[in-house]
Amino acid sequence: VAVGGTSITLPITRAGTYLVFARASLDFRGATFAANRQITAKIRNTATSADVPNLTGNFFTPVITTLTYTEGILALAPVVYSTNVTTDVLTLLARIAVVPTAGTVEIAEASIVAVKLY
Repeated sequence: VAVGGTSITLPITRAGTYLVFARASLDFRGATFAANRQITAKIRNTATSADVPNLTGNFFTPVITTLTYTEGILALAPVVYSTNVTTDVLTLLARIAVVPTAGTVEIAEASIVAVKLY
């Protein structure tokens, strides 16, 4: 899965507890899938190389032949995230179980939002 433009990151610059939301818009560009394939997105703290527990989402592709369109939004369930440091960097990562026979899958738009609870 290609991420269009730059990496989707969110620096956490204050220790505390946050409610974190994330989403990604999936675009198929001339994509061909002979069978349904799973796309998985997750949030990782790249400062520690650790995944954020329970902040993942899955999407299953349709069977298509060389189509280009926006498939939809992959929304990750919100989770409570706590940190004691000011150097965490949350990053959206995505992968597909099997690449398309033709074309690509792209994340054209994505967001990570952290609301400080306390």
